[in-house]
Amino acid sequence: MYNGTIQTLDRDRNTTCTMVPSKTFDRNRNTSCTMVPSKTFDRNRNTTCTMVPSKTLDRNRNTTCTMVPSKTFDRNRNTSCTMVPSKTFDRNRNTTCTMVPSKTLDRNRNTTCTMVPSKTFDRNRNTTCTMVPSKTFDRDRNTTCTCTMSVTLHTDLGDIKIELFCESCPVTCENFLALCASDYYNGCIFHRNIKGFMLQTGDPTGTGKGGNSIWGQKFEDELRDNLKHNVRGVVSMANNGPDSNGSQFFFSYAKQPHLDMKYTVFGKVIDGFDTLDEFEKQPVDEKTYRPLNESRIQDITVHANPIAG
Repeated sequence: MYNGTIQTLDRDRNTTCTMVPSKTFDRNRNTSCTMVPSKTFDRNRNTTCTMVPSKTLDRNRNTTCTMVPSKTFDRNRNTSCTMVPSKTFDRNRNTTCTMVPSKTLDRNRNTTCTMVPSKTFDRNRNTTCTMVPSKTFDRDRNTTCTCTMSVTLHTDLGDIKIELFCESCPVTCENFLALCASDYYNGCIFHRNIKGFMLQTGDPTGTGKGGNSIWGQKFEDELRDNLKHNVRGVVSMANNGPDSNGSQFFFSYAKQPHLDMKYTVFGKVIDGFDTLDEFEKQPVDEKTYRPLNESRIQDITVHANPIAG
């Protein structure tokens, strides 16, 4: 008995998918249809992905659809990445989507890198994204380098620029960079401020009891013998016990050796010590060390390297 579905459909070349009935359907331009999930789907050549229903779909230009995660996805040739749902998606030009971390991504030829979420992404030209370090990275042809990441926190009292120790603490830095790039920290207050000791933030609830990692659960410490709380401006993850890291972090105001091998050191201040000075001068509640005047992270800029502008 016919149930209204079509199991195979070859639009341009070798396309295989499953479709439900559609009143209007233009295969070359302005296609309008409804699609059900298909594990194999070849748009241009060897693309493999999984799709959920989409009411509007233009396969050649200005494609709009919703996608679910796919571990293998070949956009032009050998691109491999993982994608989260995106409401707007143009496969040939001006692609807009949201991406989750992918350890391997070949944009043109042999590029290998790890990516954090990016709201705008053009695969052929003018790529805009936020990247975490990669020991091998071929941007045009055979370039090999190691990237050092840094971020600038734009706060109510000024800017603080942080260099991240991505090679020593890859898990911690991946979490931190992804939270920065997704605007998770925007609006967070500095909820604990102890003169001569430390300045703490990273909790969206502002209570000091909230915050979560990008994985939705606590993650392990990355304690290193060579990374210590030995100077002013060390940046570490806050925790309430071993392997209980989430999103909160703190700056040291001075050497704090008693914190070594208990809190993950994942960065250091490289610019903005005057801003750190201003924070240390702020009046606080003598019992809770909560600042009397709230100061917030306005937003965060992620740089490709510590000396980026």
